[in-house]
Amino acid sequence: EFKSLMTAPTGTSPDDMPLFYKTYVQEVQARIEENARMEFECLWAEWKKHGGTVLMSSLTDIVSQKINSLNDSIQQSALWDDMEFRNLVYKKYVPKTLLDHIGLEQLTARVPESYLRSIFGCYIAAHYIY
Repeated sequence: EFKSLMTAPTGTSPDDMPLFYKTYVQEVQARIEENARMEFECLWAEWKKHGGTVLMSSLTDIVSQKINSLNDSIQQSALWDDMEFRNLVYKKYVPKTLLDHIGLEQLTARVPESYLRSIFGCYIAAHYIY
């Protein structure tokens, strides 16, 4: 399945990659751009709040620590037990192309629980902090 959807013979032009691959890559790139935008807006607001006196690298460390701490708490909280909420988070996080191809049930069956917890906690934490 992976080979037919995500690979092409050596020397294949990027234009000739499988449609699934091209769409999936576009969705992942859009997610990266959106996350970077949210992070920048958060850091810029914090930098301005402190009058430009705190280094951006220091603010990045602070924000990252807050996200990681909140992520850990969320993964161990009662939120994880709410299957309907958990599935809603997965639907927002997982690229549409992948969800359309294998479905949420198949996705959650194939991905280890530790990864699912990480997806769940990180998505919520990042969106809360940003």
